[in-house]
Amino acid sequence: MALDSVNCDPCINRRAYVLKAILHGTSDDAFWSKLSASARQSALEMRIHLDLELYPPGGFSDEGMARDIRRAADSKSESDKIDGLIVTIPSPAVAEAVRYAAKRGMPVFG
Repeated sequence: MALDSVNCDPCINRRAYVLKAILHGTSDDAFWSKLSASARQSALEMRIHLDLELYPPGGFSDEGMARDIRRAADSKSESDKIDGLIVTIPSPAVAEAVRYAAKRGMPVFG
């Protein structure tokens, strides 16, 4: 469905939301590639900016993902402002990073 065919209420003037998805999937995994494509299409239809990059093949680590979540929670400048995080939680290290983000006031969906 194209963005111009979405029947959004024209009376609602909402700001553009920026969501960052940090998922433990890699770009060479068919499941995560399909999920990524579906998420991007849904965001387009809802007029949401979705920042979703899968990890490269062999590039995922729990520690790296936790670091990415903390960095996103600490984003302060207008150019990299994030309204919320979408995450998967594959390990205790990542769960701790999610708690950190939530304590900083970042809405987290996971």
